[in-house]
Amino acid sequence: RLILAGQEGTGRMRRATIATDTNNVMPRLGLAYQLTAKTVIRTGYGIFYGYMEPSGDAEFLIGNPPFAYMVQQTSTPTQPAFLFFQGPKPESLTLERATGLTFSGYERRPPQPYAQQWNFNLQRQFGKDWLWEVGYAGARGVHLLIRLEGNYSPPGPGSLDAKRPVKATTLALRDKVLTVSPVGGVQWHKHSGNSTYHALVTRLERRFAGGVTLLASYTFSKTLGDTCGFSASGDSPSCGYQDPRNLRLEKGLDNQHVPHRFVVSGVWELPWGRGRRLGSDWSGLTEALFGGWAIGSIVSYVSGQPFNLAVAGNPANVGTFGIVTRPDVVGDPWAGKRTVERDFNTAAFAMPGQYRLGNAARNLLWDRAEFNWDFAALKELWLGERMRLQFRFEGFHFTNTPRFGTPGTTLGTATFGRITSAGTPRNLQFGLKFIF
Repeated sequence: RLILAGQEGTGRMRRATIATDTNNVMPRLGLAYQLTAKTVIRTGYGIFYGYMEPSGDAEFLIGNPPFAYMVQQTSTPTQPAFLFFQGPKPESLTLERATGLTFSGYERRPPQPYAQQWNFNLQRQFGKDWLWEVGYAGARGVHLLIRLEGNYSPPGPGSLDAKRPVKATTLALRDKVLTVSPVGGVQWHKHSGNSTYHALVTRLERRFAGGVTLLASYTFSKTLGDTCGFSASGDSPSCGYQDPRNLRLEKGLDNQHVPHRFVVSGVWELPWGRGRRLGSDWSGLTEALFGGWAIGSIVSYVSGQPFNLAVAGNPANVGTFGIVTRPDVVGDPWAGKRTVERDFNTAAFAMPGQYRLGNAARNLLWDRAEFNWDFAALKELWLGERMRLQFRFEGFHFTNTPRFGTPGTTLGTATFGRITSAGTPRNLQFGLKFIF
């Protein structure tokens, strides 16, 4: 039975399908203590609540019938289902003619997702313009939204629908009772996900002085979790839940896990030309060619993010919505040399037996690390006392070092273990700016 907002349900009128949450308190606490003239200790803590995550109509309650459903119009070689200029007959589009109804459900009174964040840092000034900071940052996510099979068909022989706990063939909706095919999979949304993040963070900064600024930072961290994102940008490949009845097995490296991240950036105004330490009296061609230059760079080295493995087909004969069947691990995944054709040891994985789930852990492997250098050169040409032209040359991914994509993750396909994609190549651009 589907109960809509404004309808009677469980003995009382439902104003909304999801109850309003009114008890979210988000405290913030920050402390700073000057230990010495050049040393400061900082710490802080806060709670941050999330929202109902919009992820497209298909995943929300609005995707349920009668608001959304599909009707098939079938033609024959000699008789079209309908003509476009006439359109389909109104009676052919009613809910009673719907096929393959899919349902999406949410908890009636879901706990609101929230994150606790905290940090502790020690800052030390040394020299005239230098600052060094080292500290710890942590976070914990609770009641994170997950989307999984709510009418799960467990491993075993037989039809999927026959093994599901809910086998309803009628749908009660307002004053109608419709005959439907077996309910099948249900897109169930549940606030039961968790995540943790712990990191050592440090940075070295030279504030802009004498035409030079420098910032170097390094993070060493570990992120654990048991959830998948709602879109490709927030997911690792082949992310899914192998057995919704035992979500404890999903805890592992989170999709956003990046153990090492090093970034250094800086700008250097070359010390010759108008208004600078050398050549301040230059003019004419000398100033035009050699004065007013500056260069800058951003260099980064980032560990590869983890990804999941899956198997082709459905050997376990389980429900498929949000479900992934992983392979069995039978060897060392990192044995041998990483190549484009064989990024990991594909022989270390095997198909699980019939009606079995694999033993591979979530996010078992990880992509290659990425190196990137963005470079810029700027030249200013004075046109008068208050006007100047600025020429800019910028090179993104300047060394064109390959940033390989994730290899094939599905055992039983031709691309398993092969890298078939890479990030954007080097991009060079020129610009001219008039400043007055």
